[in-house]
Amino acid sequence: MLASRRRRSVDNKDKPLELRFKFFLASSMGLLASLSGLTMAEFYLEPSFEQELIGFIALSIGAFSGFCCILAYLSILWYRLKGFFKSERR
Repeated sequence: MLASRRRRSVDNKDKPLELRFKFFLASSMGLLASLSGLTMAEFYLEPSFEQELIGFIALSIGAFSGFCCILAYLSILWYRLKGFFKSERR
């Protein structure tokens, strides 16, 4: 019974880190998809208004995804550093 309680407390403790990693993964996948869309617009479409529109949308999504990716990475880093310094104080 004690082992199951310990396992539950460890599972609950790792949930915020898992959620942060999922957010990092989703934002990095969005960044990769937007860069792929930008590459497609640049090399596979004829110069037109449609090409410019797709490029603009891809750049906008890429900027947002890149910002979210940086925030998620800094959040993971901060969470781990906080845990490291808490364990050093004990």
